[in-house]
Amino acid sequence: MAFEKRYSSLYIIFASVIVILIQSFFIPMIEIKIWRPNLIILAIIYFGYRFGVIYGTIAGFLLGITQDTLSG
Repeated sequence: MAFEKRYSSLYIIFASVIVILIQSFFIPMIEIKIWRPNLIILAIIYFGYRFGVIYGTIAGFLLGITQDTLSG
């Protein structure tokens, strides 16, 4: 448990960068008419389930700000 707590922030940051990159570059290629999957929401649900409510809330806030910044 201590190992997981120590590296959970680093894991969340690394996974968030990967999810943002996939969402930005690959998801528009698999868009079906007007439906586009949102991997960021799935990542937030995963972080909240795996690491707890506080980590999920912080990750959701930061990923939302990042997604709004990158979308223009």
